[in-house]
Amino acid sequence: MIPLYYVPIFSKNMISKLVIAMLVFSMIVVPTAARIWYVDDSEGPGIDFKSIQEAIDSARAGDIIIVYNGTYRENVKVSKQLNLIGINMPIVDAGGNSSAITICADGCILAGFKVVNSGIDQNGTGIYVISDNNQIRENNVISNYGFGIYLKYSNNNNISDNNIIFNYKYGIHLKYSNNNTILNNRVCLNYRRGIFLMYSNNNNISNNIANANNDRGIYLKYSDNNTILNNYACLNNRDGIHLSYSSHNIISNNKASLNKDAGIYIEHSIHNILLNNKANSNSENGLYISNSSYNIILSNYACLNSRQGIYLRGLYNTVLNNTFNLNYWHGIYLHGSYNTVLNNNASLNREDGIFLGRSNNNIISNNNALNNDDGIFLVNSCCNIISNNNVMNEDDGIFLENSHNNIISNNKASNNYVGINLATYSSNNTITNNDIYMNKFDGILLCFSNYNTLLNNSIHSNSKHGIFLFSSFKNSIYHNNLINNTDSDARDDDGSNVWYNSSLREGNYYSDYRGEDEDEDGIGDSPYIIPGSSSSIDIYPLMYPLIFQYDPFSSFSLPSSSFLSSS
Repeated sequence: MIPLYYVPIFSKNMISKLVIAMLVFSMIVVPTAARIWYVDDSEGPGIDFKSIQEAIDSARAGDIIIVYNGTYRENVKVSKQLNLIGINMPIVDAGGNSSAITICADGCILAGFKVVNSGIDQNGTGIYVISDNNQIRENNVISNYGFGIYLKYSNNNNISDNNIIFNYKYGIHLKYSNNNTILNNRVCLNYRRGIFLMYSNNNNISNNIANANNDRGIYLKYSDNNTILNNYACLNNRDGIHLSYSSHNIISNNKASLNKDAGIYIEHSIHNILLNNKANSNSENGLYISNSSYNIILSNYACLNSRQGIYLRGLYNTVLNNTFNLNYWHGIYLHGSYNTVLNNNASLNREDGIFLGRSNNNIISNNNALNNDDGIFLVNSCCNIISNNNVMNEDDGIFLENSHNNIISNNKASNNYVGINLATYSSNNTITNNDIYMNKFDGILLCFSNYNTLLNNSIHSNSKHGIFLFSSFKNSIYHNNLINNTDSDARDDDGSNVWYNSSLREGNYYSDYRGEDEDEDGIGDSPYIIPGSSSSIDIYPLMYPLIFQYDPFSSFSLPSSSFLSSS
């Protein structure tokens, strides 16, 4: 449908027929007694008023006011249910005083106006709405000192297809307003936020362009159960999309890129869903989620950001099927507990693919972390499950620093400098069922790390040692396959580590073991001397490699489908 403000000036009768036809086509109920009033600042035949406010004051509820192109220097107040239609984009100029247009009656239509120059007072707004069930569409709201469009205590309004540009504060601001639809607006170059919701619930914000604002593109505060869909929030001086103390919102299919802070920023908010957004090339983080819990981050792209792809601080969040590549810092930065990070791609980041700092009881599973500085890096973190990940072409595939009681299981670590590295007092960790091969130095390296268990790993074809223990004691190493590692299959420079299980009377398989098994019990008759300065031995070396059979999900449980749906 062609917007009314693009229609050339016809005769009065032609305009009447056109307006009524378009209103009927738009499913707007026109009362049978409704009258059409005509406003033109240059007067002329068939014109009822030179002033919009005079027409409003004379009209009755349900009437239609047609305003022709011109400049109307007045503050318009709509205090009864009316339909105001602009032809060829008439200008309402507030003259720097208060709001240009105030709608305080329910069920109004405002379409086809250029609204400029609102005042600097508290209520200085281009279009100020303090009523319900209105349609604000196809307007240009430009160069207002305060807000572009401001809804306060207003519900069930439809804000669509407007251009909201160069306003000093927010482009669209909602406060104590519910069940509104914000659709197809262009909210650009405002001095502060583009679209701002505060204490506003059950709104639909979709297909808007909220670009190049001096603050945030789209901002929700204390606002719940909103849908933010298919918007552009780019090139803003702060965040593209920002949620604060807002819950149960769906943020889906938005593009939040090239912002000076984060693409999408969420703080103190729970039970939100971030789905299939693109948050690329932002000056800080792609996704920044702080002090927030029970959120689902699903199938997003956050790449080429100057900091993290995602920074996540909180509890019980799920990060699933996302791509966090080519970020300047980390792909995933996690500082929290009881989170699930599953099936993500975190590759080609300048620092680590996945970083956990002071993070406990998280599940990090089935992720690809390729060609980063380190693949997965834990520092001061405990009781995490790191399983079924693929880490390749890093300095360290998996690196633990001062981290305890973690389970490192079923991962593939290849073509790194070190496959799995436990350093600086990392203790009581279990490293089991991993496939560690073709690393440039050691398969597994323990340095100043004690009381760890290395069990059921396949460690082969590494360029130096299969397992190397340095200044590490009381570690238990058994049932590992150590095959064709170049310098030696194992090395121990401490001496108090145990390379076998005394109750099972079984140790490890070493491809360079040369002993015999005369009683054919599968255990070498002579011990395997572990190379290194400690003279450690495996008194039960295995004669044949172990065949590992395991269920990759047997050691932990993932959130159920009911968790995803309830969140």
